[in-house]
Amino acid sequence: MRIKVPTIHDDVEHFERLFEIIEATLTATDVFFDFTECEYLRQNAVATLGGLARLIESRGGTVVFEWGGCCATVLKNLKQNGFIRAFGKEVVVGIGNSIPYKESPSKDKVSLMQYIKKDWLERGWLNITADERSAVAGNAWEVYENAFEHSGSAVGVFSCGQFYPKTKELTLCVVDFGVGIPHNVRNFLGQLVELGFSVGSLSEEDHQEYKEVISNFASEDALEWAFLEGKSTRKSSPGGLGLKELARFVSGRNGRLEVYSEYGRAVITNQQRSFSRLKKFFPGTIVHISLLCN
Repeated sequence: MRIKVPTIHDDVEHFERLFEIIEATLTATDVFFDFTECEYLRQNAVATLGGLARLIESRGGTVVFEWGGCCATVLKNLKQNGFIRAFGKEVVVGIGNSIPYKESPSKDKVSLMQYIKKDWLERGWLNITADERSAVAGNAWEVYENAFEHSGSAVGVFSCGQFYPKTKELTLCVVDFGVGIPHNVRNFLGQLVELGFSVGSLSEEDHQEYKEVISNFASEDALEWAFLEGKSTRKSSPGGLGLKELARFVSGRNGRLEVYSEYGRAVITNQQRSFSRLKKFFPGTIVHISLLCN
């Protein structure tokens, strides 16, 4: 199968372009990614395409990235963020304004915290105190920990970011191809219902009604539940707070936190908290962070 990769930015329409590519490759075993029609790839595309390639390989398939027709701008960026090197072509260049493409097949807190701090927060772009950096790094780590603990991803977690000097925007995208936040919310709420029924606090009629409600819990509603104070599917305490605390920090700096999972999309800024339904399905979770450095 040949996939022509289009230009992909990081607005919702372009995220759904990525989800169309994923949908097209669900049963593919041999995939060729053609970049001849691509004029730009943002960090969300880099992290997602890398994860998709590893997912295809984990099913026994093969993936070929065809660099020959790639435009100079895209090629330079993929060299700088290390994506090309990750897929077998040794290229030595400076990293420029890229936060490197990183594959994390298993939970390695030391490596990931170094990535969050050194490659993302301590490059001189973001004017925050050492205490703020530690707090933000801890919240960002929770995103990874939740993915490793809950997603069940066979290929781990994928990250990439970028600093944009003209807009003073600093981004980081974290992608997993697991079961998604809405699935975990439904599963967690279902367990609570079963527990209530087993101890006699729910009648048979209520038990059946709640089970039906939970099974039909829309992706966007499940994401909204996940952002409510005190709500968490984490078994440990006080786990599950990272996303909410990260949202506070990002919105407090006029930034933007977006989460994509299944058909759901969450957008958190200092002016809005919206939870909407997408046209395309994403089988996992994407956390996309944008900070304004001015």
